[in-house]
Amino acid sequence: MELDQVLEYALAEFGQGEPKVKAKERWGGLTEREREVATLMAQGKSNREIAEAMTVGLKTVETYVTRMLDKLGLDSRLQIALWALENGLAKKEET
Repeated sequence: MELDQVLEYALAEFGQGEPKVKAKERWGGLTEREREVATLMAQGKSNREIAEAMTVGLKTVETYVTRMLDKLGLDSRLQIALWALENGLAKKEET
C-alpha cells in the first residue's frame, strides 16, 4: 500500500471519516473542493462569488468548473448545479 492509502485505511478503521477513495467514488470523482464549488453553484453563485466565498482566485474556480464538467461528463454550469441538488450536495429551496 502507498502511504496515503495506509492513512486513509487507518482513519476509516478508527472512525475518522470516510476514506478519500470512497468519497471520490460516491461523488463522481469530485474532490472535496470541487464538491464545495458544486454546492455554491447550486445556490446560484457566479464564479466570482464562489472565488470570494472560498478565498481563491477566479482562475482557480474556472479550473474547478472545467474539471468538474470533464469528470461528470456534463456540458454546462446549470447541469453541475442540478447534479449537486440531485446528489444531496445542496438543498432545494422551498417556496
